[in-house]
Amino acid sequence: MDTKTNPIPPSELIINSDGSIFHLHLKPEQLADRIVLVGDPDRVTMIGKYLSDIECDVCNREFHSITGHYAGKRLTIMLHSGYTNWLGSLDYFFIGSENSLMRRIGLADAIYIASLSIALSLIVFLVMDLIWRGIHQRRRIQLYLIGFLVAFILWTTGTSSFFSRLIGFPEVWWELHLIMLYFMPLSFAKISQEISAPRYTKVIQSIIVVYTLIFIVATISEISGFDGYMNLLFLFYPILFVSCIVITYTLLRSNWKKYPAARYGMFAILSLTTFVGIDALHWEYHLIASALSMTVFSIYSTIPFVFFLIREQMQKDAHLARQNETLARELQESQNEAIRDYLTGCYNRHQLADGIARFSVLANTRGFTFSFAIFDVDHFKTVNDTRGHLGGDHILKQIADIVHARIDRRHLFIRYGGDEFILLALHYDLEMMVAFCEELRRALEQGLDGVTMSFGVSTWHGSGDHMAPLMERADRALYRSKEKGRNAVSGEDECTDTEDAAPPPSES
Repeated sequence: MDTKTNPIPPSELIINSDGSIFHLHLKPEQLADRIVLVGDPDRVTMIGKYLSDIECDVCNREFHSITGHYAGKRLTIMLHSGYTNWLGSLDYFFIGSENSLMRRIGLADAIYIASLSIALSLIVFLVMDLIWRGIHQRRRIQLYLIGFLVAFILWTTGTSSFFSRLIGFPEVWWELHLIMLYFMPLSFAKISQEISAPRYTKVIQSIIVVYTLIFIVATISEISGFDGYMNLLFLFYPILFVSCIVITYTLLRSNWKKYPAARYGMFAILSLTTFVGIDALHWEYHLIASALSMTVFSIYSTIPFVFFLIREQMQKDAHLARQNETLARELQESQNEAIRDYLTGCYNRHQLADGIARFSVLANTRGFTFSFAIFDVDHFKTVNDTRGHLGGDHILKQIADIVHARIDRRHLFIRYGGDEFILLALHYDLEMMVAFCEELRRALEQGLDGVTMSFGVSTWHGSGDHMAPLMERADRALYRSKEKGRNAVSGEDECTDTEDAAPPPSES
């Protein structure tokens, strides 16, 4: 609408008695469709010099308005500022078509949107890492990083005009932008505390306390209506700069071999300090010119830091897994040493009672049968005398290897002591056990180079039977094999109850 040819009706604005707009003292037809808002009355005069065909130049209280033409466009230059500290600030202004202006805004927003995608990707990586590790392996630094990235995202959305244009509520987005501006250094200080040497913990904690106090004061001032978030920025930026230097020093002085994350953290905080400093010099102190916010680029320095932390944790997990594997292997070896014979690899005699107990439970509850065999080397003293004790040990190892090659999980093979061995066999009755022992005897005779063995076999007689009588019957059968001339297998059925249970001669 052209206000010069179509005056604004009084229903749209508060109109004074002379027909001018209230507080501005501009008449509706003196207000152009295109308005440039600046932050200082003197700036209105300065920019007004570039206008031609001045239609009006009106001053009233803190408002100064000039309407004229520039490049064929009718403009009104006017003072406007929501914050007193910004008086004297003149931001960039452009003249052009709606499409060209939207392209400019879209290009600026694209930078923010790109940084948002980076921050969201890093959060996804960190969350996946936390989920994969489980609650017991989560580290505080990862949670602090997620907090920092969330604050960065909220700050970026508030800084960009995209979300305010898309969703509305520009005041809310702006307020969110200011809050996150105070929160981001606080979260990054917590991250620095985690990656620096412990001797600098108190220094960084002091910085965190200062950040917290400034944020509290700013919030109280904001709630009280004094624009605390904006007005304290003048003080906040110098404190932020000094604290970043201190944190950088702590990271630099930390042992990078012992705390390798410090070098990546230092790179990140130097980048953050540089970009925030540029923005502060432009937006707050108006000392340099900048086309857009630079802080948004600091997110790219966070990428190597995040990936290093994940890589470092993966390496630690791999090292821990190797240590656990070694410990598990050593534990298994120690357990095996506790239950197995060192020389032959058989179970030791301490496993006999447990084995018979387990087999008897199965036999009594499920109706299984099991049998017992005891066997030793014939004339083992002579073997030691002729071949030496190392030769005797070799014979015992050979016996174990031959027997192990022919048994399965139904069997329990035990070295009882010296040259004596015991074999328990589940699902074997007396006849089957005698036949199996006979096969073992022949295999041993062939594999031991002239050394022979004698066997005594007994079987479980039901719930009334016990280990002692079971072994006693097998001992009698073994003695019977010795009487046969050795190198034989005898079952308990070859012995009578009245036979003397005398032990075999001293020489096996």
